[in-house]
Amino acid sequence: MLVPIFAGTLPSAQVALPAAFEVHTRAPARHLLGDIEDNVGFLGYRIQTIEQPGRAWRYRLNHPEWMRWRENEITVRLQDDRRIAIHDPRGALGMLRKNLARREGFASLPR
Repeated sequence: MLVPIFAGTLPSAQVALPAAFEVHTRAPARHLLGDIEDNVGFLGYRIQTIEQPGRAWRYRLNHPEWMRWRENEITVRLQDDRRIAIHDPRGALGMLRKNLARREGFASLPR
């Protein structure tokens, strides 16, 4: 009786697992930061902290505190002039990569 209950929760638990990818650009990576922020906002996230001014940002879901957890945050780090590292939940990963892939001049690579 408990097996179907646990089996039903596996897909939702898998969506919350952490994932990461890097965006490699031909143009300066800073030009993509606005697009990333727009896409993250569209997914329901808002900026929580700026870890390193101009280099790293953390976004949280715009939900009540009891519905949020650290693994559900999105972290964006400017690695160098042509690379951006993004750590996010697996559920947001696909949407974010798909939306960013429509932009010309870069290729995103999984890590």
